[in-house]
Amino acid sequence: MMRYLIWVLLLSAPMSIWGQNCAKFFQKGQIALDKKDYDEAIRLFSLGKEVSDAAQCTTLDSKLAEARRAKAALAEKPKPAKVESSKPVASKPVPVAKVEPPKPRYTTPNIEMVRVEGGTFQMGSDDKEAYSNEKPVHTVTVGSFSIGKYEITQAQWRSVMGTSPSEFKNCDNCPVEQVSWDDIQQFLSKLNSLSSKRYRLPTEAEWEFAARGGNSSNGFKYSGSNDLNAAAWYHDNSGSKTHSVGGKSANELGIYDMSGNVWEWCSDWYDSKYYSSSPSSNPTGAVTGTSRVLRGGGWLYFAVSCRVAHRSGLTPSGRVNDVGFRLVSFP
Repeated sequence: MMRYLIWVLLLSAPMSIWGQNCAKFFQKGQIALDKKDYDEAIRLFSLGKEVSDAAQCTTLDSKLAEARRAKAALAEKPKPAKVESSKPVASKPVPVAKVEPPKPRYTTPNIEMVRVEGGTFQMGSDDKEAYSNEKPVHTVTVGSFSIGKYEITQAQWRSVMGTSPSEFKNCDNCPVEQVSWDDIQQFLSKLNSLSSKRYRLPTEAEWEFAARGGNSSNGFKYSGSNDLNAAAWYHDNSGSKTHSVGGKSANELGIYDMSGNVWEWCSDWYDSKYYSSSPSSNPTGAVTGTSRVLRGGGWLYFAVSCRVAHRSGLTPSGRVNDVGFRLVSFP
C-alpha cells in the first residue's frame, strides 16, 4: 500500500521533481560506491530509477551496472584466511639455569720415583772425548732427593695439561717432547696444584749424580753401562724416533733412559765455564744466562752426546722433538 501511495504522489508531481530525485539518488549512490558499499549503492541506484524519469536520468542505469560489476568482482576475489589472534597469557618468567661448558678433567699422573741418597762424587770428565765445558773435574756433594724412574711420558703430560705437543704421536708411553723449559714451568704449576707432592726439575748436579748411579756407581761412561746399545736409544739404533720409556736397561739405581731417547731439561742456567767456579755443595748453576742446561743425549745424537758427563744447553723457549724431561720430588 505504501509503495502504491508513493507512486501516486510521484506521478502527480511536476517533472522538475523527477529530475531532483535523479540527482539526489545519483549523489548518494556515488558516495556508497566510493566507500565500496556496493549493496547500498545498488539499492540507491535502483530506487532512484524507480522514482525518476527514465528519459531525464539515464546515468542511473550505468551507475547501477557499475555497482553490480564491482560487487561481482568482490565476490570472486578470494578472501584471506582469517587469522585469529589471541593475547598471550601473561606468565611468570621461568628462571633458566646457566649452563657452564664442561671443564677439562685433569688428573694427577702416577710418577714413579727413585730415592737417591745424598753423597759426594767427581763431576765432569777429562777423558779423551770430553769437551771443554765438562772441565775441570771437581768434587760435588748433593743432598738426598727422589728422581723420576722414567722420563715424563706423553700420557702424563696430557693428564695434567690436556694437550699433546709431541711430534711422535700415538705413543702414550713415549717421552713427551717438543716442550720448552718455559712450558715445563706451567706443567709444574698445574701438577703441584693437583698433587700432594711437590715437583721440580733436577739441578744439573743432581741429574749427573743420579745418572752415574749415585752412591752405587760403577763408573760407567753411559748411564748404567759401557754398552750404549744396551742402555740407550740413540742415533745408531733409534730408527729416527723416540721409544717407550724403560725399554733399555736401567742404571745402578734402577733409573731408565738417562742416556738417550730424549735430552732432559735441568733447572740450571747453562754456562760453559761454570765448573771453574762451581760451589762444591749442592750447586744450582749460573746466576743468569740465555740457555738452560740439557743432559743425556737423545735418539738423534751419537754416542759421545749420551755420556753421563756431557753438557749442552738450549734457549728456555726452545721446543725440539728430541728434548723432554724428568722430575725431582721434594721434600
